[in-house]
Amino acid sequence: MALIACPECGNDVSDKAPTCPRCGVPLTVESPPPAPSRAQRRMGLLVGICLGAVIVLAGAGYTAWAWAAAEAHNNAWADQTETISKSTSSSSTVTVAGDQTAVTFASHGTSTCTPDEEQTFYIQVLDLLVKQGLGDSPASITDPIARQAAAKACSDQKKADFATSISDTQVNLASFLVAVHAPESVASATDGLRGLDGTQSQTFYSPMVGEVTMQARYDGSNGLYVTLTRERQSFDWGVLFGR
Repeated sequence: MALIACPECGNDVSDKAPTCPRCGVPLTVESPPPAPSRAQRRMGLLVGICLGAVIVLAGAGYTAWAWAAAEAHNNAWADQTETISKSTSSSSTVTVAGDQTAVTFASHGTSTCTPDEEQTFYIQVLDLLVKQGLGDSPASITDPIARQAAAKACSDQKKADFATSISDTQVNLASFLVAVHAPESVASATDGLRGLDGTQSQTFYSPMVGEVTMQARYDGSNGLYVTLTRERQSFDWGVLFGR
């Protein structure tokens, strides 16, 4: 048995005593935890290596999946744009610049008549009047009502053709958006493009082709013009983040 000094009062106390008999301070010293054995250290290292390998392999697999998804998106977009480029529809074109592909849908014509177009309708009206016996020849008829009728007929025809062109453009655009699996809210929005004032731009994500930017412009004189642009992808962040 050895004597030690009490850390509180300095009294000599047996090193076996649990407390100091003078001041009552506990004297028992907690022994430090035993050091891990070599086998335990080896096991911990092995577990760490295994966990690290699993994380690396999982990350590599997930990244490879995202790359593969990007390539699938590229191929799907290429197939659809090729279909459009081979289409006989005059309201759609495909342009490629570097890694960027743009598909354009546009209506044709205007809603107003040019002087030459009005003159063509005027001559047709005069010919009709001659056939009805109201004149010897078109040159002999100077009725101003005939010119007004010709102007109205020209205007009505131009507006009808213009409206048909816009409707055809909307149908072609909506069909393309459905083909590339655009969100339903985007595909259905084409119904309201005719009421668009000026221009608008929006970006949407399709699980089939990835991210696409759509710009639309409309006015009552020049019609509807919509361009969908997409850059070739080498890595699809949308897949990586579960979009």
